[in-house]
Parts: sequence; C-alpha cells; structure tokens
Amino acid sequence: MGLTRRITRLAILAALLLLLAVAVSLLTLRTSKPKPLPSVHPIRLTEKGGCALNVAQFDGVKNPASDSLDKTLVPMNPKGGLVCRFASILPSGSGGAIASSVPVGSQDMRRLARDLDRISLYGSQPHTCPGISRRDIDVIVFAYSQREDVDVWFERSACSFASNGYLARSRITARVSAEFDVFVTDLEKLIAAR
Repeated sequence: MGLTRRITRLAILAALLLLLAVAVSLLTLRTSKPKPLPSVHPIRLTEKGGCALNVAQFDGVKNPASDSLDKTLVPMNPKGGLVCRFASILPSGSGGAIASSVPVGSQDMRRLARDLDRISLYGSQPHTCPGISRRDIDVIVFAYSQREDVDVWFERSACSFASNGYLARSRITARVSAEFDVFVTDLEKLIAAR
C-alpha cells in the first residue's frame, strides 16, 4: 500500500508540473511581442501625418509591436486610411518621390483589408525578384479608432510583395497570384476614382 501511495503522489505531482509548464508556455506566448522581419531602413507613416515625400531610401514599414501583426497583415474594420503611391525607384536609387496621396474612406479600406487578409499564408516570406529593374511602391495606411495605424508596404510588380513589417505575402504561386490580383484590382479602382 505504501508503494501505491507513492506512485499516486508522483503521478499527481507530475500532472501538476505538466499543467504548470503549459500555463507558463501560454503566458509567455501571450506576453511575447512579435519579431519584425529583417529591414534595414523601415518607414513609419500615419493617416494624420500623411505621406512621405520620398521612399527611395526605405525598404519596408515599421509598425508598433502588436500581438496580431505577425498573424494578419492588417486588422479588420479600419475607420479609413491613406494610400501613398510613389514614383518608380530605379536601380540607381533615384526616383521614389510621392506621386499621389489618396485619402480613403472606411468602406474602401475595409475592402482592401479583406483582400489582404485573403492572400494565402503560403508564400509569406521575404523574397527577391530576379530581373526586376525598378521598384513601384505604395504604402497603405490603415487607420483605426481603438489602435495605432497599421502601414503596409506594397511592391507592385509581376512579383508583388506586401508586408506590415512582421508578416509578408509574396506573389509566388498561381493561387497567391490570383489572390493578389483581387487586391490590386480593388486598389487600382480606388486610386483611379480619385
């Protein structure tokens, strides 16, 4: 009977230690901040601050740390936002000046957020596009009532790339390419209408 009691106590102790380990792991996951993607010179824009004059020296966006930006490019239900379209950046580093600044209402920004959310995680890694001699950049600023604005760096090309600084989507497969096409079509309609 003494041996059975010891085994029972050890089993209970092991179960409690396992539960404690799981609780600590969950707490660590909830309190840890996501790690930004590699970027040498990120830019931060806000709806209130408006578009930058030039993005030639930048290579991405910098958003405040958030518990969700490593899971989705942008949170749903923005209250509005801004599309900053820049002139092409040439291999020499010239270009990149602001071409247009388009304020956008909540309905259109929600459509863009939905489009970005539908782009598959498959292919969400930093990339290079061989043979691309220029970069066409948009920085899309999603504004919210209850959180800080979220910027998305969007490279428009045959090898499209969208990133919030923590998560990226690349046009690398036919499925992802079709999902990008929906986003690009809605974005281009929005800019053309202004």
